[in-house]
Amino acid sequence: MKIILTLMLICAFNAQAINHTFSYQGELKDGASNANGTYDIAIQAFDAPSLGATVGNVSTHTVSVTDGLFTIIDVDLGIDTFDGLDLWLQINVKKPTDTNYTGLTPLQKMTSVPYATTLIDKGAINGQVLTFDNASGWQPATPASGFDGAFSSLTGIPSGLADGDDDTQLTESQVDGFVANNDYVNTSDTITWDKNAADDFTGDMNNNKITNLAEPTTGLDATNKQYVDNNISTLDTKIDLIYSYLAVPYLIGGIHQNVLVSSITGSGWQECYKGLYTESNLDLATIISACPKSKLMMACRVTNSPTLSLLAADTRTNVLFDVGDGRFVKHDSLFISWYYSDNSSWGFLPLGETVDRFSCDVETTNSDKRLCWHTASGNLNAGYRCGDIKNSTGVGVGERLIYQHD
Repeated sequence: MKIILTLMLICAFNAQAINHTFSYQGELKDGASNANGTYDIAIQAFDAPSLGATVGNVSTHTVSVTDGLFTIIDVDLGIDTFDGLDLWLQINVKKPTDTNYTGLTPLQKMTSVPYATTLIDKGAINGQVLTFDNASGWQPATPASGFDGAFSSLTGIPSGLADGDDDTQLTESQVDGFVANNDYVNTSDTITWDKNAADDFTGDMNNNKITNLAEPTTGLDATNKQYVDNNISTLDTKIDLIYSYLAVPYLIGGIHQNVLVSSITGSGWQECYKGLYTESNLDLATIISACPKSKLMMACRVTNSPTLSLLAADTRTNVLFDVGDGRFVKHDSLFISWYYSDNSSWGFLPLGETVDRFSCDVETTNSDKRLCWHTASGNLNAGYRCGDIKNSTGVGVGERLIYQHD
């Protein structure tokens, strides 16, 4: 495909603003013959003849070509494209049925037009702007350097400001008199604040936190301020964490009981492990790798029941927090206590309760909200409890499941 192109300028001699679009004429050949029919043509500007950086927008058109000739009336590369620097046009052509455009070479340099040539040079020096009047047309501005920033270079200044007003100052007594005479401050006014009165103080604090006195005047003030300063960042972190928990169902509210499986899967949780409490020697690393997402849920149920008897969910870090093999150790999250060890047990219990991992949790307080699975030597083994139902071999306890969520 070969193209011979000429650039045609359309001039409008009137007082309206100059249109930044332009017309484009060309002769298009398809092989050795003149092209005929409908073609898609895309025009884009570059700052160099060898495809430098793109400038402005791509102007695309569906063009009717007759005996090789075509005209595009409204090529629009964007109002900010013509910044006075050299531009080269890339012409891309394809038939409507083609998938890709064919880029034509060489790129076409854009030339100035009669209207634009009147703006070139005129004897202006570097950085100097041009001004226009009907008598002389475009001429270099005066002064040659443009506005120098000096107050004295301005014209039309009110007489009262002729000296720049750079030496006028009010005395302290003048300021005090102005404030007092205009009732900006009444010396009898006081500002009070009572922590128990909701309407004592209103206004925009710009997210600033009141941490007691900026300069404590008593020992108790200093202690209170230090306590707040030490804990405010921890509080912010916990608030952010709570917001992240609210985004995923079942992460808040602690331990849940008697929840339909359809409610779990319908809220975005995916089952990634299911097995019987009677199964042993299951590789924990394999099970955990099958559940790689950032939120995990441990659950148990009567075998094949549509309802989960007991479940708890948390971040992956909390659910898999390795507390070692200690008998009474656990890891407290926001709503639940967790424990994990690949050589003792894995499970959860209500926050604030004690655990007795012997080797699974045998505590009886709130026993219906405790879940524990036996582990040993990196394996998940048979037993032990799904709430009140428990057995060291897992017989009659049911199924254990893991779900995951982004």
